[in-house]
Amino acid sequence: FIRKGGCKKMTMQHTYESLASSTDETLEQALLDGTQPDLETIAGNEYRGWNTPFFAATAGILRFKKGFLKDPSAGGAVRGYNKDIVAGGGLMDPWTEKGKDGKAKPFGFYEIVPQTSGPYPNSVLLNYNCPRNFPLDPTKLLRDYVVQVNPDNPHLLLGKAYLAFPGKWPKVSYFILERVGDADVPVS
Repeated sequence: FIRKGGCKKMTMQHTYESLASSTDETLEQALLDGTQPDLETIAGNEYRGWNTPFFAATAGILRFKKGFLKDPSAGGAVRGYNKDIVAGGGLMDPWTEKGKDGKAKPFGFYEIVPQTSGPYPNSVLLNYNCPRNFPLDPTKLLRDYVVQVNPDNPHLLLGKAYLAFPGKWPKVSYFILERVGDADVPVS
């Protein structure tokens, strides 16, 4: 925020809960004001995710998990995956993975590209068009820009998902990520 009559920038401290109940305008400003996540810091962590649009619950994509790991087969590059969560439940309810013995099979793998230009030069781009995904997997169209929203909290992230169609990238949704534990899925 900018104070009237001055140019001192005041930073707003966001929380998982405040972001989840924010308007698209507030989320867009937080995305623009955020900083590029440090890949070394997020590597090895898993995050609970919350999609913000009104249709997310009925589409079964309201809650998910996203993980980040170093991939030894790619020279230690940080890459990631998604996991399905049991439908239902609210923002603060447990994130129970959908799968055998409470462990979801990872899907929607992505490579991470730090940005220096484009709409969010302060972000990293999660690119799902990678060989780990099945060639006809629709997640291959996803591109997510992700930022760290608070300078002192590397474990609260905000993203904006797009569909990468030739010549046009329509927005899908904003999403919030908060660290919940260690990543446990090998990326290679």
